[in-house]
Amino acid sequence: MSHAEKLNKASTAFFFAGFAVSKLHHTPFIVLATLSNLASLFLYAIAYCLWFLASRLYPDYPRKAQSWYGFTEFKNQHIIAVILGIAAIISCVAALSMPLAIIPATWLFASSNSIWCISEYHKKQSLPISEKDYSVSLQTAYLRYAITTTALSFLTALDTTLVIFFPAEAVLILTFSSVAGVGLGALAIYFLTDYIYRKQASDGIDMSYIKMINPFNLLSDQSPQAQPRPSHEVAHFPPVLATKLPVEISASHSQSMDVSSTPNSCCLF
Repeated sequence: MSHAEKLNKASTAFFFAGFAVSKLHHTPFIVLATLSNLASLFLYAIAYCLWFLASRLYPDYPRKAQSWYGFTEFKNQHIIAVILGIAAIISCVAALSMPLAIIPATWLFASSNSIWCISEYHKKQSLPISEKDYSVSLQTAYLRYAITTTALSFLTALDTTLVIFFPAEAVLILTFSSVAGVGLGALAIYFLTDYIYRKQASDGIDMSYIKMINPFNLLSDQSPQAQPRPSHEVAHFPPVLATKLPVEISASHSQSMDVSSTPNSCCLF
């Protein structure tokens, strides 16, 4: 296993840990909820740093300068996404004392996810099929997950901004975003599960446990052909999908409104 792969695995672990810890913000204990938000931001910061180091070790591939997505190499696009993500975390911390900082924070997360999504599309369109560490089916499945996750981050940024500027319509805005979040969240889970299914199958791992959790045949029954796994992709859980900071801001505009944010800006988990 290369150093980039090890760093990617560690980054994914910290992203997931931050995602899990952030779920504690549902607790009725204010102190514990606040600590969970801070802890999740800390874990996400470590994940972004590890992702940055891994990105520096990615192999160099010529960019598609003639295409809109080829404005730079996809490894550099990952680095840009990391920098935007770290800036978003800094904005989240600043929002603890300056609540309005949550607006640039959510849009920075959305921008970070957008660049990450573009980089994955760039990789899909640019890398040769003969590349030993490249799999078309895996990259396509991962790209679908990236697109859905990016859409969720924009939904979060939009509803947070609208709630702050139009507090009187907060209930309507959050109701709509919650319904949309359920749909996008379900798609994200499906695409991520499909990606994991294909990756495990390509690694030659027994998939019987996947069949046990797939009684409705949502995933393809045909195992994909064994293909080498990509060595430089990060299946992460963007922090914008697991922050409660918009809650405190909206509460400052309407003391009678109780809002809780989940990974999909809705009560999915």
